Amino acid sequence: MEQKWKRIEANGYTILDNGDDRTLGIAKDSPVPILTVDGYAFKDFLRTGELAPYEDWRLSSEERAKDLARRLSIEDMLCETYGEEAAQARMRRSAYRLLLNIFRTGLFENPYLDLETSLRTVGCPEFVEKGYRSQLRSVTMLKNRDHTLPLREGMKLYVPDRFIKSHLDFMSHPVPGSTVVPTGKGALAARFTLVDTPEEADAAVCFVESPISSGYDPEDRKAGGNGYVPVTLQYRPYCAVNAREHSLAGGDPLEADADRGYRGKRNSAANEADLDLVLETKQRMGDKPVVTVVTLKNPMVMAELEPSTDALLVEYGVTPRAVVDVLAGAFTPEGLLPVQIPADMDTVERQREDVAFDMECYRDSQGHTYDFGFVNYDGVIQDERTRRYGKEHHNG
Repeated sequence: MEQKWKRIEANGYTILDNGDDRTLGIAKDSPVPILTVDGYAFKDFLRTGELAPYEDWRLSSEERAKDLARRLSIEDMLCETYGEEAAQARMRRSAYRLLLNIFRTGLFENPYLDLETSLRTVGCPEFVEKGYRSQLRSVTMLKNRDHTLPLREGMKLYVPDRFIKSHLDFMSHPVPGSTVVPTGKGALAARFTLVDTPEEADAAVCFVESPISSGYDPEDRKAGGNGYVPVTLQYRPYCAVNAREHSLAGGDPLEADADRGYRGKRNSAANEADLDLVLETKQRMGDKPVVTVVTLKNPMVMAELEPSTDALLVEYGVTPRAVVDVLAGAFTPEGLLPVQIPADMDTVERQREDVAFDMECYRDSQGHTYDFGFVNYDGVIQDERTRRYGKEHHNG
């Protein structure tokens, strides 16, 4: 049968490319033989001249793992890699960690559950209330111009739907485009009157998410690139003109290119429409207030949307009820900003991986800087928490 793989010499090792990103990485002095089956290359770890299931990359991960786990002993898994003495030490440390929890919880003596105790404990009102209060306390207020919040009882609110375009997730799986009804919309409806247009509304509440993007593009790889593109923290399309030319570290040993650099490449956020939603809502609302609630999954460039919102609230995946309680004034927001908000993508590219608090932080339209530990409600809050957890404390 015709050979379907090709050999590529890389930095210190050899790549056997089967096509479609199915590559084998081989050390220069590796004693592992190579099998050719159906025209493709496989590693013959067992040195039998026959392809074992776990050596066959065409099978599922589950099939391969099951086959290999069945074959390996503890000595195979640890001693060959770390040496007998180091392997035994690692095993003892792992056993200690596992046994410590068993002894702490009394499972060694009695591994059985008391069903009635479990039913009384799990989800009990006391624990649920503590959990909910923790959610409330985590919500961070960044901006509250002219005391926009809390929203007044009886207000008519406009809450626009979101749109997220089709994109690839972290594992490069396709995600179809979709219109998203914010989960907070239903929670707001329980307290306020929702209307269909900005013209009918007393205020608008926009629920958005920090920019969604993936740092790998299979199309770039197919075009001859290394596949890596910038992870953008802004909504509008981004070109990494100021990124370092070469990455500090290489990629997976199976990759032909050890450089993950993405200088000069472009990327865009799947939810760029979140920014348009805020800008268009502000334009249509005129002088009436616009509140933006951001679900923050990582630092983001706030400069694009902050000037167009009167109040800016950040939450980290809490329940809609908690957000609405803050919007309605049932709870005063007190959560500290747990990250630095960058002024732009250039400061993100300049950031040093091993230095804390080295980003130039965004300064908003009211002159406030969104730095680590920042919180603003009826004025910037300075208290024992900000003194303890703020940047000045850590730099001191």
